[in-house]
Amino acid sequence: LFINYILRPEVHASLTNKVFYANPNKASLKFVAKDVAANPSVFLKPEDLARMTVPDALPQDIKRVQTRTFTTFKTGE
Repeated sequence: LFINYILRPEVHASLTNKVFYANPNKASLKFVAKDVAANPSVFLKPEDLARMTVPDALPQDIKRVQTRTFTTFKTGE
């Protein structure tokens, strides 16, 4: 399966090296380029991760506006 291929540590690392987007596959870290692994814009420091918070859920009226806007965009109307 495709997902099994992507989750191989060396493949996952090559994607991280190419797109500069961190991945959660700890086994892939030994294959990530040193400059990418050291880049705090790609892999956040533990103290930065500790400050992260989950955003509050949006109110229903805002969700409705989002849905209508997206539908208008997709349908071209």
